[in-house]
Amino acid sequence: MKSTWFQAITSFASTTPSMLVETLQPRFFPELQSQRLKIRYGPLTAPSAHDNGGMASFYFPIQPPCTDCLLTHIQADLEYANGSYANVNTGLSLHHVVIGNLRLPSVTCPYVPERLFASGNERTPANICLNGTQKAGYHVSDNDSFQFLAELMNEVHEERAAIISIDWEFVPSAAAVMASSAFASVTPLWLDIAGTCGENGSEVAVPIITNTTATSNTSTGAMGSTPADAFSLVMDPPWTSNFSAKVLLALGHLHDGGIDFQVIAKETNKDAVVCNSVAGYGESAGYVVDHPVHHHDGDDDDDDHDHESQHFMTEAALSSMSSCAASGVRIKAGEKWSVQANYNFTQHAATHSHEDGMPAPVMGITLMYVVKDS
Repeated sequence: MKSTWFQAITSFASTTPSMLVETLQPRFFPELQSQRLKIRYGPLTAPSAHDNGGMASFYFPIQPPCTDCLLTHIQADLEYANGSYANVNTGLSLHHVVIGNLRLPSVTCPYVPERLFASGNERTPANICLNGTQKAGYHVSDNDSFQFLAELMNEVHEERAAIISIDWEFVPSAAAVMASSAFASVTPLWLDIAGTCGENGSEVAVPIITNTTATSNTSTGAMGSTPADAFSLVMDPPWTSNFSAKVLLALGHLHDGGIDFQVIAKETNKDAVVCNSVAGYGESAGYVVDHPVHHHDGDDDDDDHDHESQHFMTEAALSSMSSCAASGVRIKAGEKWSVQANYNFTQHAATHSHEDGMPAPVMGITLMYVVKDS
């Protein structure tokens, strides 16, 4: 049985939410009449934290922002209906967004659409053109059709509506531009600790450590098990490339508690780390939250001195993942590639399930943009 996530990325929902299009000033390739649109999708409603853990999934078809064009820069964001910023400091986060091209299969898994863009709450841009230093973009054909998949996570006790925005920048008239300006068309390449197809979803359970010292419910000292605090998860088996290409950009994605993420070329005698994507935490106010902590003061036998006080515990959420750009790395036909996600919950707190308080499943994904050899 394929997961809801897997079904969502390969199927249509019945309705598409309202879309509001805003024209922005393009930043790259003005000599090629570049354009930039910020498209807001929503409102989308996330349930209260006590309903499905505050999680809500959405999937629906969307029209590409342009046709016969080259997407050079893409970035997701989250806001409330009144336009104010939404993030963990307000109790609502952009858990994931994935956009797929239904016309094309993924090069790493033929059963799912080509995933041309993905983001977590860190909201890393897909800076395909590397701030205009590389003439490269994702080619959108006239007959392409996009699928939008998103998850919101609400940490407060009432449902809330939000809007997901995608900032699209592109160069029009792709065919003419590629012919006259040596513009390259990139291919997105998705690698995942859950496997190339991720038929059970991209989330992987936190490893469990079994020990003989854990306290059991019966206080008999029987064997117990606890989630691991520090662990690494590797994509196995690796993906074998059937083409040669230049790697232009590699983006990494982890959940809270993640430390870093490696993209690995498995060579004959050794494994070569070709990208090390490092997580940053609490780098702006939106990613810092103060949790109230209640504790009991006074003498329990004296009601006159018995009272409860409160203080706050500050927690920093994952706020960025470094990217690897224009490093000269190449993919060779027949080469095996893998990824590794490294977590340490003692350094950075995990996301916990509202249902049982246990660490929630984690992810480790790279979306690379490569230029195939002609």
